[in-house]
Amino acid sequence: MRNKALIHSKDMYEVIKLRNKLLYFGFEPEVLNEGNINCEVSDISLLVFDVESKRDYMIDILSKILKECKADFINDIPYIIVISSDKSGETEQIVRKIGVNNFLLKPLENNELDIVLIGILLKI
Repeated sequence: MRNKALIHSKDMYEVIKLRNKLLYFGFEPEVLNEGNINCEVSDISLLVFDVESKRDYMIDILSKILKECKADFINDIPYIIVISSDKSGETEQIVRKIGVNNFLLKPLENNELDIVLIGILLKI
């Protein structure tokens, strides 16, 4: 079972919260540091990206990771969650075209992320 989770946020407090939550649910979080991945893409089962807007450079990084997964013939493309405070809908439209599974708006309410993570664990 692949259980590595790749996470990114420009807010280090958010990174710590995401990391702790993923550890609680049994994932091994790897923090994406300035575009560098510290593990094999084939080991990643989950991507959690906190993006600021539709112009966030992390959307391009996310797209490149997915293209690499497809190019490496990985059968199970990682599950993708994007978290954003952009309520305009533009960021959601862009990331959905890339292949994002869940788009969550900040502030997260009612354990939204927990519910999504439980659903992922039931699938993998």
